[in-house]
Amino acid sequence: MNTADIVFVERLKARSRVFLVDKDLRVNIPFIELCVQLDDRFEQCHRKFLVNLDCIKKFTNRNILLNTDVSIPMGMQFKNQFTEKLMCHISNQTVRKSI
Repeated sequence: MNTADIVFVERLKARSRVFLVDKDLRVNIPFIELCVQLDDRFEQCHRKFLVNLDCIKKFTNRNILLNTDVSIPMGMQFKNQFTEKLMCHISNQTVRKSI
């Protein structure tokens, strides 16, 4: 599985659920381990969710709307770090496109 195909990851008990554009997979990899293994295009926005920053359509103080029209909650303890990471990511994407 290519990490660019992942839209978001949901924490389950001892496993994780990986959502792709057209399907979802239950994997026997703990959420914490996936957080570490995935590249810097992913950021945790809630205790149960990790999102691909390339897949964000818009976000508010409470929710993130993904390009698959799925809404993910924004955890207040993650909000500042998430917003900072997203702004940096957008800035880097803009620089790459202009080169």
